[in-house]
Amino acid sequence: MKAVTVSYVPLLYEWPGKPFEINSDSFRAFAKKLEEAPGPVAGCAWMEPSTPVFIIEQAQAIHEHLLAWSEERPEKWFSLQVRERPGAYAAVLVPDLFLSAARWRQAYPGLEPGPVLFKPLGFAGPDDTFRKIERTLRRQVVADIGLLPTWPTDEEPFWLRGVPIDFGPNEWDSWVVALLEEP
Repeated sequence: MKAVTVSYVPLLYEWPGKPFEINSDSFRAFAKKLEEAPGPVAGCAWMEPSTPVFIIEQAQAIHEHLLAWSEERPEKWFSLQVRERPGAYAAVLVPDLFLSAARWRQAYPGLEPGPVLFKPLGFAGPDDTFRKIERTLRRQVVADIGLLPTWPTDEEPFWLRGVPIDFGPNEWDSWVVALLEEP
């Protein structure tokens, strides 16, 4: 049996690692939970020198879930994919799908992993914002990424430290660029 592999979905506790077939009742229940998962990111504030802070409801809960899901190693399990096109840019925190599939194979030996489903945290915005931080950001190999429920605020962000940055090209290009084209 080929089963759906569930990777990272914000605040989804009951599904990751559970095998189910596409078009099953379990898959339909999962699809509903996927739609209900937090997101999208409402905004992205850039702190000096070029540190992204995603503005998203339930930031603290998402931070705690993301750390637990990544075994306290977000720098191993995630990357920040940054892409631009005329007039816009996108910054998207994506899970490592190869690690997700490997973890799944270890949990379910003998079952063939099928499509990998996930819901990343991402933001698309105008390129004038990106232009202000692009030069510094492109010199970085890793970034600290903050999560906050509102902006502006005096609160300290919930931090994900040392997440690799990738400007592509890679397997994420078409997916991240599609985010730029959403209304």
